[in-house]
Amino acid sequence: MSKAKSKPKPKQALGTPKAAFEPRIVSFCCHYCSYGAADLAGTSKMAYPTNVEIIRVPCSGRVDPLHVLRAFEEGADGVMVTGCLKDQCHFVTGNIHAEKRMQKLAKQLDAIGLGGRLIFELMSAGMANKWVETASTFYEQILALGPNPLKHHKKEVKSD
Repeated sequence: MSKAKSKPKPKQALGTPKAAFEPRIVSFCCHYCSYGAADLAGTSKMAYPTNVEIIRVPCSGRVDPLHVLRAFEEGADGVMVTGCLKDQCHFVTGNIHAEKRMQKLAKQLDAIGLGGRLIFELMSAGMANKWVETASTFYEQILALGPNPLKHHKKEVKSD
């Protein structure tokens, strides 16, 4: 048997944090389609970032911009909103309303320096590959952007 040579670990520069940045991503998934895609990806043992926290909602149309802003306020580095394919929404037009709201919110986030941290995607329950691809690509995008700048500005309330 031959021993595999291990690569030497790079030395950490002074002043750099010990732990690398790991993005926290919140994903609002509609119950009928995109949650099914995420569930299928999991049961099929497909690899996607473990930092994606899934919140199942009845319909993507139920996701209010305030939910997204609250996720950022609570420390999310990125937010995904995913829903049913066009003309396949179980609530008829919920996904169309959600898409319009998320597009508008994305423009507002660009204006305040949080651009690129919100995505909206449509998929069916059988599209596990698309869910994995979306989550993985978005993870890499957030990794490149770095931590949510709001994390550093969150005020702590002292209780007596």
